[in-house]
Amino acid sequence: MRVVASDSGVDAVAVVTEHWLDVVLLDIQMPDLDGLGVLRQLKALANPPAVVMLTSFGPNEYIHRALAGGAADYRLKDADPE
Repeated sequence: MRVVASDSGVDAVAVVTEHWLDVVLLDIQMPDLDGLGVLRQLKALANPPAVVMLTSFGPNEYIHRALAGGAADYRLKDADPE
């Protein structure tokens, strides 16, 4: 397994297209380009990765939009790892 990190939305898109990742854990709130913008760009790729959105907020409009936009799931950042 390979893990690659990014510190902004724009960089996240570049990292995914460079490394052709299978799964992306994507924060909703990021600098440059928010998670929904990154999700849209990733889903436009020929072979898009599965995207799991991360948020510190409970279900909200962003989560609904992410799931409607093709995110596989979402997780709360404060959730128990099990």
